[in-house]
Amino acid sequence: AAELEAWRVPGEPILELCCGAGNVTAALAPPRVAVDANPALIGMWRAAQAGWLPPPRNEITKELHAEYKKKPLDFADPMAVFLLFGCSFRGVWRGGFAHDGAKQDFVDCSRRALVKKIERVKNGTEFVLASFADVTMPGPGRVVYADPPYAGTCDDGIGSRDGLVPKFDHAAFWTQMTAWSKTGVFVFVSEESAPGDWVRFRSWQTKRTLGNHGTNDKNGPRKLESLWVHRDSKMAASASEEIGMAG
Repeated sequence: AAELEAWRVPGEPILELCCGAGNVTAALAPPRVAVDANPALIGMWRAAQAGWLPPPRNEITKELHAEYKKKPLDFADPMAVFLLFGCSFRGVWRGGFAHDGAKQDFVDCSRRALVKKIERVKNGTEFVLASFADVTMPGPGRVVYADPPYAGTCDDGIGSRDGLVPKFDHAAFWTQMTAWSKTGVFVFVSEESAPGDWVRFRSWQTKRTLGNHGTNDKNGPRKLESLWVHRDSKMAASASEEIGMAG
């Protein structure tokens, strides 16, 4: 978030595309505009702004999770998203219930993390239901952060079987972000890879987790994630090949 804040014009909201679980949204200072094409996710965030909070841990059971997996999805019920995303193994939509690990209660981790994020985003955030393709291009100098689903992963087209979100069009996304960048919009994209006319602004190694919210295995396998900017953007001059560590 600090990398994005450094390019923000004071008082201007950062526009976040594919806000998803709200990790970056919560880390940014307000004002902020968070966009996602998943109506269930946006519904949960709006409900949270209106006062909803996930229930105590002892009320979140495997049986309740199974009940929500079976019944029709209600966009107005924030519990559906919390259970089917946050309480499913590895955060996979409608996946199996996230059983406790040897050293970690994944469901409780999910609950506590969401409560913290809600506290940060309940004020100063506008949650918008839209696809990236439907968002009007902001003016030059506006910071845009996008965290699209990684190509080829189970999150690519998440919730499509429920008619929530169509399969993500990666080619169209990069075409749009390139067009925005060339007009002077400060576009940052978080991805493992990018088209050839984009450069790594910052990169870091993160642990590949076996559960929803991390692993205690400090020696576990890692993957390289990067924050990309277009090679013709102002930010490209500040790009770094140094690889940091996260997690």
